[in-house]
Amino acid sequence: LQAAPAPTRAPVRKALTVGINYYCLPKDKGQLSGCINDSDTMMGILHDTFDFTPNEICRLRDDRHDMMPTRANLLASLRWLTQGAAAGDELFFHYSGHGGQVEDKNGDEEGGKD
Repeated sequence: LQAAPAPTRAPVRKALTVGINYYCLPKDKGQLSGCINDSDTMMGILHDTFDFTPNEICRLRDDRHDMMPTRANLLASLRWLTQGAAAGDELFFHYSGHGGQVEDKNGDEEGGKD
């Protein structure tokens, strides 16, 4: 067996956390109350438990104009998270908000939904 080639750089650590409370919706029509808190909690865990630094974490949340989780910002943040990823890197993604299902188009899900 051949040994794996030595890494050409130190491992990179990146995390992306997204909290969406849907403040654009009425409170009784889909607005959530704990998703930004979930993101706050995850920020603490990433920092206090796993020693992530602020520049290793990207955060999107819908209560801050400069961090809005728009489609464009989500895609750009996911690109930032995965760009240049290599073996040994530590990448983490956290999402708190509404979810949904769509029709399973390739038939690989027992329930018919992805």
